Parts: sequence; C-alpha cells; structure tokens
Amino acid sequence: MKIGLVIYGSLDIQTGGYFYDRMLVDHLQKKGDCIDIISVPLGSYLKHIIDNFSLLYRKLLTANYDILLEDELNHPSLFLINHRLKKRVDYPIVSIVHHLSYSAESNSIKKFLYGILEKKYLTSIDGFVFNSNTNKRVIESFIGNNINAVVAYPGKDHIRSTVGPKDIALKAFESEKFQILFVGNLVRHKGIHTLIKALSYLNYHNIILNIIGDLSISPSYVKSLRKLVDTLGLRSQVNFLGFLSSHRLHEYFRRCHVLALPSIYEGFGIVHLEALGFGLPIVASTGGAAREIIIDGRHGYLVPPEKPNVIADKLSILIRDRELLHKMSLNALQRFENFPPWSESMSKIRKFLATYK
Repeated sequence: MKIGLVIYGSLDIQTGGYFYDRMLVDHLQKKGDCIDIISVPLGSYLKHIIDNFSLLYRKLLTANYDILLEDELNHPSLFLINHRLKKRVDYPIVSIVHHLSYSAESNSIKKFLYGILEKKYLTSIDGFVFNSNTNKRVIESFIGNNINAVVAYPGKDHIRSTVGPKDIALKAFESEKFQILFVGNLVRHKGIHTLIKALSYLNYHNIILNIIGDLSISPSYVKSLRKLVDTLGLRSQVNFLGFLSSHRLHEYFRRCHVLALPSIYEGFGIVHLEALGFGLPIVASTGGAAREIIIDGRHGYLVPPEKPNVIADKLSILIRDRELLHKMSLNALQRFENFPPWSESMSKIRKFLATYK
C-alpha cells in the first residue's frame, strides 16, 4: 500500500501520540508499505486554520495514495481541505484519533471553537483508528455511531522492566520517603497544578513529587507551576526534572511508589501502561480512558479532574497503608500482562487499512 500520513512537525516529537504514530509507520514499512510523511509546520491554532488555504491542498490533491492517514490533532489544518479533497480524489481518508482537542480543553470559548471545527473535520473522515474505546465513544457522540473504525491499544513490549515482586516489597515497606511520579507534557490539560495543590493538603514531610516532562512546550504554564510551588511552600518537595532519556526515566519508575496523572482528559496515556509495567499503582483521572487501563481500588484510584482534595485523600491512603500499597503494586504488575504487544495492535490497524484497497 502507498500511504500518506499528515502530522505536525516531526515524527520524532516525544509524546505518546507521536510514539504511537512512529510505531505504526515502522510496522507498515516492515510489511512493505510505502509511507509518505506530510509534515505541516507547527504553529498556533489560528495559523493552522489558515493552512486550509495553503499549498497543502494542492499537494494532497495531486498525490497518488491508496490511503491518506491523518493524525486527528491536525484537524484545524484539514477541516476544509478534506471536504474539498473528497470531491476530487479516489483515496479514502482515515484519521488516527489519540484524543480530541475539545475533550482536553477547559476554557469554554476554546472548547466551543474546537467542538465546531473538530465536528466539521470528523464528518470528512472515511475511517478511524482509535487508541481506546473511550475515544471511539466520544467521536460517536459527535457524529453518530455509524462509523467504520478499529480500536488498537498501544503495545506494552517497548517497556523493558526488570521489576519483580521482591523489588516491589522492598520499595513498599523499606523506603522512608514516599515518591510520587508525574510523566507527560507540562501543559495545563495534564492537571499538574491540581497535583501540586493536592500535595499541600498532605501533612507529611517525607513526600516527594517528581515532575518529568518537557519544560519548553508551555513556558508560561511552567512559570505558573513554579510560582504555585513557592506560594504553597513546597519547593523542597517538588522536583521539576525536565525531559529525561528512557534510561533515566525508567530509574524514576523503579524509584517511585505511585504515578499520578490527573488530566482533564487522556485518550489513553501510554505512561499509564508504562507505570503498570514497573508495578506502580496509578492515581488517574476519570476524564478519559484510564478506566480501561485500571480498576478503581485494585490498580490505583480514579479521581474526578480538578479535585486536589480527592487526589490528596487517595494518596494519603497509600502513604499510611503500606500493605495496601504493596498489594496494589503487585496488582499493577499483573495487570500489565493483559495488554497486547505492539505487533498485535499495529497488525490490527494494517488489516483494517487493507479493507480500503
């Protein structure tokens, strides 16, 4: 198959969504498919709306593809182009949906705008690749359930964890400090401000919050987080570690006791899966697909977005009850084994794409 793939920037960008796209491209190429990456320069949302009137349309119009794949996050650049293309090209358009911008936005004005443009975009799509059933249901609520789609979870086998039951017991019972881990882009919808506020509710001085993620994506938000830490008197308990290599990241997975990711919305969150692989219980948001990954009270806790007091309550349980922490950690390690390898998930997508030939 000759497949075009529209993305923003470089496929090497370090986020879960781009990692998923990279794994798909690698799989398709190994199976002999030809992949043409159409990179749209990164810019503001307004600039991407203007992309609809750029040379991008001409490039896609003259391309000889069997299928055009698009990362859904490119919707502002494509919501008009796609409707024009569908009148003039023979190839189908398939969207890879990691999450909707609409779902992850808390600002009411932006949410309204995203909702209009994303619905316009979604009605131009012939087929969908979803990373979770939750995302599929969200799209169905927008455009109806008569859609052609495949759900393919991220794989687990990129994780090379050597953590076993003995390691988990040692960390649960012998570690003096209780270490919380956050991993992800430092952007508002990830809820890091909520997590920091939760820390201020906990009257324990042996708690450390390790925040791992690129500090340059939203400098104004990072500045507000540092100010919040100082205001709450938490400077000695919060570490902003920036982007780390896989080796160093895995060191923190081994060192920490729990992953906390209180996002407004997560389409899947590969970091949830990585945490399970290292035996970390998860405090995750009810906003999104975490409920497909963990069972509340067994592998961690599900909490409503923007509720620091609820996060604090759940963390306090695990800090006080190390027996429960140990049990949940073992459950997390066991839960990890239920997820598919990348080859299985990516083969599922390729089989779906082949139906359009």
